Amino acid sequence: MHHVLAYVDPGSGSLIVQGAIAVAAGVASSAYMVRRRISNVFRSKKNDRPEENRTESSENTRPRS
Repeated sequence: MHHVLAYVDPGSGSLIVQGAIAVAAGVASSAYMVRRRISNVFRSKKNDRPEENRTESSENTRPRS
């Protein structure tokens, strides 16, 4: 049986924990961006023809006196 003498001081342990958290955050944000891109492909486009979709509210955007 081999005995392994390993010591992880608080600084090294903190670095390992911080790296694990950074990897988890990177994976989560990458998965979110990929999910958004895939869902945008299947989402219907409402503004295919912007000149036909004008509303009266866009004409009333000037400030009140």
